[in-house]
Amino acid sequence: MYAIDREQLAWAAGFFDGEGSMVAGTKRQRSVAYAQIGQSDRQVLDRFCAAVGVGKVYGPYGPYKTSGNALATKPHFTYRTRGYGEAQQVVCALWQWLGDEKREQAVRALRQVQQYPAVPQRRNRVAQQALRR
Repeated sequence: MYAIDREQLAWAAGFFDGEGSMVAGTKRQRSVAYAQIGQSDRQVLDRFCAAVGVGKVYGPYGPYKTSGNALATKPHFTYRTRGYGEAQQVVCALWQWLGDEKREQAVRALRQVQQYPAVPQRRNRVAQQALRR
């Protein structure tokens, strides 16, 4: 357990509001939701991770090509939660300081996982043809 620092959570919410995102996707035929932030400054992501108490910072990645095909010189790091529970914990910790758009994004991502926990597998052509017979 960790001590809750409201000032750090307020800072984290402002940072997440501007730089972060809540994402819903699929992994191994399951719906997943996670919070993520990309940044070239690892210390800022470590501070965010400490404030919310969950997740992990990955990286460094790079160098990589930017949109103008120039080579970026700084490494890139990513903060990411692991699983629905951690994503929900981040949202709950930051909720009162988040803006409306980020709240809506979080609700959409978390609701998608609740509504569609399993993603149907695609049948291959042989199986589809057998079903038509």
